[in-house]
Amino acid sequence: MKFLKIFLTFFLLNFCINAQDTIKLVEYTKNYIFKEGVFVTFEDVLKNSPINKSRIVCNLEKDSYDFYDLLINEKEVSILQDDGQFKKYDPSKFWGYAQNGKISIYWESKAVFVPIVGSISHFVGTVTVTDYPYTSDPFGYYSQPNQRQETVQFIIDFRNGTVFEFNDKNLEPILATDEELYKEWIDISKRKRKKLIFVYLQKYNERNPLLLPENN
Repeated sequence: MKFLKIFLTFFLLNFCINAQDTIKLVEYTKNYIFKEGVFVTFEDVLKNSPINKSRIVCNLEKDSYDFYDLLINEKEVSILQDDGQFKKYDPSKFWGYAQNGKISIYWESKAVFVPIVGSISHFVGTVTVTDYPYTSDPFGYYSQPNQRQETVQFIIDFRNGTVFEFNDKNLEPILATDEELYKEWIDISKRKRKKLIFVYLQKYNERNPLLLPENN
């Protein structure tokens, strides 16, 4: 009898601990609130577990509205850990941040808002393009590098955090994970696919909702 009581006590204790550790996941909607703070990694985004700016030591004014936008340009910051120690980080390697319940990604040393969030998320960023135009002078021809910024659409595969340029070729492997939707996609002519990429991004997100920890 005594052994049974010990066993039941042990069982109930483990059950309570496991119940506390269980995270309830919900389907993402536009009403979902991302907690404010910095996401060091993409995994932090999936857990909705950012670092609050109160734990960040840097040279910026924390009350400034553009604190998170400017953070990416800091050479180094220190973050207070759970054990009370400070750890140094390179902000250029941070994934992004959340503010006012919405997320932004750090891309090309800038903070870029992510307006479409889902299993396939979408944002518009810039890339640096270097051209080598040929010019001439009395001594002959030569090439001089010319850098410019181009606006490009991107998608984030929320299965693994990979960022791709948004086009039909990069969208297709993701659609292939939904057999029914993929069959519908490949029946469309290649010319029409280019015009329907937003439609199929939305379809995929509706059929394969992004699951995130419940707001509390």
